[in-house]
Amino acid sequence: MVKLYIHIGSHKTGSTTIQHGLKEKSKDGMKEGWRYVKTPKCVKQLMWAHEYNTTLVDNFKKALKKNIKLHNEISHYVMSSEFIMGNPDNGYKNSAIAAKILRKATEEYDVSIIIYLRRQDDFVESMYTQNIHQGRTIDFNTFFEAFKVDEALDYRRILNDFELEFDKENLIVKSYHAASKVGLLNDFSEVIGSRLLLESTRKRSNPSYSKSALEIARICNPHLHKKDRRKMRTSLQASMMKKKEESFSFLSPDLREKFLIKYIASNKAVSERFFGGDLSRLFPLANNSVTEETPAQITNEQVATLILNILKKEDKENLFSRVRKFLASLRNIKLNKVTRLY
Repeated sequence: MVKLYIHIGSHKTGSTTIQHGLKEKSKDGMKEGWRYVKTPKCVKQLMWAHEYNTTLVDNFKKALKKNIKLHNEISHYVMSSEFIMGNPDNGYKNSAIAAKILRKATEEYDVSIIIYLRRQDDFVESMYTQNIHQGRTIDFNTFFEAFKVDEALDYRRILNDFELEFDKENLIVKSYHAASKVGLLNDFSEVIGSRLLLESTRKRSNPSYSKSALEIARICNPHLHKKDRRKMRTSLQASMMKKKEESFSFLSPDLREKFLIKYIASNKAVSERFFGGDLSRLFPLANNSVTEETPAQITNEQVATLILNILKKEDKENLFSRVRKFLASLRNIKLNKVTRLY
């Protein structure tokens, strides 16, 4: 039976970095006996699945069989997609359905599941930032409501869902925080037995927003088309990226403590089952020294840099054309003098 490692995320645990490294080294990986498998497009439907779907299972199975090209020299294959774990915006409440569909779609293979876990409060704040990056306009308090229910982000429940389908010995559970310290590719390379992955040089640059940039994006997103949101994102990342020393939070110390209290039993159970009972190997202690109500500070230099960045990318002829059309829409303005400026 063909050995298949499936990395399922979770979200905001460096999946993109791992995927880029795997893609870059996949051809060379054959020398070590492994190959990166293209993830079937239909897998994205797992993120939203709320009931067992035989059509999705069949499509997944057919696409996977097509993507896995068997070679005598390859001992195992690797696939990576955070969509497989379920819906992150509600704390993976549909993980049981996702696990069941995945098991049925991969029943022809000897599967090991790789999953990285991020402490729940840290996960929520990072997911919120990602949502704004992607063009949403939701405020944090509204976004946070979905995670207040008991089953949201309960890692014991989620792991049990996958263990039920794949058995404990086929679950490889990792700490995102510990992996970040040694390097995500370093950590992942040990799992699949690759030294080539350590040599990956391709890095995807995706700077985080500063708090000022995040608020600008949230306000502007509903007024922009997708293409313009991408331009704004690039400009904000270039002019208002989050600095290493910059630290801010959306959760107050009291709310963070209250939020994490409900996960004490669940996280302890996970640490006992997969980390030898040492909770510190799973998650670091929460840092409550950063308050959430730090006002976003925008300096003149940041504004100037942002404007210059936008002007460099803007098609000036198109810009002037749009200005003329706007002025023309104002019936009381005569254009003969205005248009001479251009």
